[in-house]
Amino acid sequence: MERLVLEVKDQTRVARGLYDALGFSIAGHRKVDCRKSPMFGGGDALIIVLSLSKCDAPTVDASVQTA
Repeated sequence: MERLVLEVKDQTRVARGLYDALGFSIAGHRKVDCRKSPMFGGGDALIIVLSLSKCDAPTVDASVQTA
């Protein structure tokens, strides 16, 4: 199992485009407040953790976490 951690600041535009580009349908993501995001220098950000399983039919388990 591999983990891919994505941090997205603009949930409406970037995140949706990212989901579409990757072909993932991730439900239940929400806006979280970060104390100090190294990627964006703090503020609101969306932390997406994708667990990619190596099998014939790859599946994606996504969870949202705070920074």
